[in-house]
Amino acid sequence: MLSWDAAAGLSVFIGGIVARAVKSVFVCVLAVNHPHWQDPRAPLGR
Repeated sequence: MLSWDAAAGLSVFIGGIVARAVKSVFVCVLAVNHPHWQDPRAPLGR
């Protein structure tokens, strides 16, 4: 069984990946639904 430190690190790592994936999808959906909200020349995220 994993140690608590390893389990915590793994959960944080997976959580970060999931959070970035969800944010990417959310930004893409917003950009598609509301193209006037984001300048197409601006980089994603800012």
